[in-house]
Amino acid sequence: MPLFRLLLPVLLIVATQSQASSSCPGPAQARPEQTADATTSWATHADAATAWPDAQPGLDWLGSTELPTSSLAAARPMTIYTIPVGSGNCQMMLCPSENRMMMFDCGSTGAGNLGWNRADVGQFIAANINDQTAIVVSISHPDADHSNYLPDVLAGRPVRAVLVSKHPSDYPAAVVAWMGQLQQDGTTIQWRNGIYRSQAPDQYLSCYAPDGQGGWNIDVPGFIVMMNAGATANDSSMVIAQQYAGFQSLFTGDMTGATEFQIDPNIPVALDNTKVITGAHHGAISHGSNSPQWTAANQGKLVMFSSGTRFHHPRCAAVGNYFPYLFNNAAQHQFQCGDNGQWQTYNTQNAVYVTNNNGLIRVRVNDQGQWDYQAAQNALVHLNAIELQARDRQHLTTRPAELDCLGPVN
Repeated sequence: MPLFRLLLPVLLIVATQSQASSSCPGPAQARPEQTADATTSWATHADAATAWPDAQPGLDWLGSTELPTSSLAAARPMTIYTIPVGSGNCQMMLCPSENRMMMFDCGSTGAGNLGWNRADVGQFIAANINDQTAIVVSISHPDADHSNYLPDVLAGRPVRAVLVSKHPSDYPAAVVAWMGQLQQDGTTIQWRNGIYRSQAPDQYLSCYAPDGQGGWNIDVPGFIVMMNAGATANDSSMVIAQQYAGFQSLFTGDMTGATEFQIDPNIPVALDNTKVITGAHHGAISHGSNSPQWTAANQGKLVMFSSGTRFHHPRCAAVGNYFPYLFNNAAQHQFQCGDNGQWQTYNTQNAVYVTNNNGLIRVRVNDQGQWDYQAAQNALVHLNAIELQARDRQHLTTRPAELDCLGPVN
């Protein structure tokens, strides 16, 4: 066992205690964070930018009717990407009013039709951020297929905070070493002992907007809905909710029935306000994942499954549990699910997307709560267009790090 793994708990306790403050703002106040930047500098791209292709059956973006570009540009969009990494999970969100990116897991054990490798994911991330972007990472649980890409795709990038379930030393050795180096560089590593849910917006999982008077207000409150619910790594999954202008998304990791059982349908968020949900455990039905009781409680309108070809995920029974609540106005598309060890292929207009079949999944929300969703099998071909779109965010600054306020975490 590496020496660092033995020392990690001591290092973490010292670091979090040193960041304690006796003058933390109350839960209703913004809890501001990194060095204030007057402007951000976006790298120019040598290639001529191509516009997002029109949605056509079998080609490029498929999904709902897209919100007008002018509406999104003027309305501070929040953007969520579910990245096709094969048998694993990797999701990212770009804050609407702040130069901040959040990563929700990033790992894979391969095995997928459209699985992006580490270099692909790193290139995609680079197209969406710059060297001033504040980065926050949450890792739902210790399995490698949710974390083993992180040391590579974020190599050399400063990270504001890493939030984990269970204990940091439970993670793969390369991830433990990466977190240790980050901590030495000043990154906060946050975890909790025992069953935990947020009582107020989590400072690191929330997005902020300048208030026009030199301060910052929360415009996307983020909450830990549940973590450390049971004994296994999957049971312990950190479930996160984020809200923006009446829109609510849920990121579920590999949550199981044990996790579902511990979740309160109204605290810290009302589950039935959910619009977009990530199907738990890649769409498994083992150990109570994606149960009918869970899908009835959240009633998500769009479900996204991050999966490859292992274990025939998502299982058709799991998909079927979400179907009664899904929008049915998507462009016609195909997805596959597993049933009795065989793949079943379905044509549908229901808002269910599987990374292994549909590729990169994008959800955008404007400041009126209007949202659209699309998927693209060939998104890597259009990275120059993605970078051009990201440069619409070049005026955004970052909440100052010296405003961080976090009590001891142990």
